[in-house]
Amino acid sequence: MEIARALSAPFRDDDWPEKLVIAALLLLFPLIGPLLVLGWALHYAREVAEQCDRVLPHWQNWSEHLTLGLLGAVATVVWFLPTLAVLALSALALFPALLGDDRARIISLAISLAGLFCLALPLAMLTMILLPVPLGRLATTNQLSKALSVVGALHEARQVLPSLLVTWIVLLLHSLGQAVLVSIASQFALFLCLPGIAASVILATGLQAHQYLVMAHLTSQIRYRLEPHREPTAGEA
Repeated sequence: MEIARALSAPFRDDDWPEKLVIAALLLLFPLIGPLLVLGWALHYAREVAEQCDRVLPHWQNWSEHLTLGLLGAVATVVWFLPTLAVLALSALALFPALLGDDRARIISLAISLAGLFCLALPLAMLTMILLPVPLGRLATTNQLSKALSVVGALHEARQVLPSLLVTWIVLLLHSLGQAVLVSIASQFALFLCLPGIAASVILATGLQAHQYLVMAHLTSQIRYRLEPHREPTAGEA
């Protein structure tokens, strides 16, 4: 896995400040913004899979970005359905605690916590590790059915499991780095009042946008390992 390349590739585009600022501003808008940025990142993933990572997608085909982002969100939610089901059952297990005696409360609380920590958290972690495979299938084929093919995705995941673990660790460290940088920036922002606060917010969303691109690049590296004979496009990196 070319981690350094994934982190630095977005900055190879001469227009990266403009494109990243647009993505950062879009992330300020609930729902529609993240969908657009996700679709934009998946378009970038498609280009990286074709060995062309020097140019970020232009912010022109808004409907295409939105459509692909919506498909990516649907695929993500579907893959997280087992986790959501366990969380719902863990919540339902608490209802006897509201109606029963102390013994019933203890039993229902134990069942709920067991479901949360022994099933929901491991399932969520496993899904996050596997998610680059269905998202990569979606990015390269533009077909939601490919992303939702559990058997096909799991078969591919077995072939690239070390790469999936590396991707998960890199994205986790990126999130921790975001938290540290934003925390430091927010301290200085207080001294600059509104301009400083605005800059701090843009920095936070800009780092999130960069994480989308890193995720897309690493996802495409995994896709390329699974499909090494994919033909590169013009402008090959």
